Amino acid sequence: MDDTVYDTVMDTNVRGLWNYLRHEIAATLESGGGAVVNTASVGGLVAIPQPPHTWLLGTRSWG
Repeated sequence: MDDTVYDTVMDTNVRGLWNYLRHEIAATLESGGGAVVNTASVGGLVAIPQPPHTWLLGTRSWG
């Protein structure tokens, strides 16, 4: 995989997660609390070439 493909995958998965969570966390704090609920297939729990698990692991670590 060349750097351009890697950057695209990381921008989509990791940067996308960060952009989502920073707004969700701000809204949750502003409203006094809450929970972030993600749904995923089993692919969200194991490493596969295109990582949907980034969302679950990222949410767990930033939660």
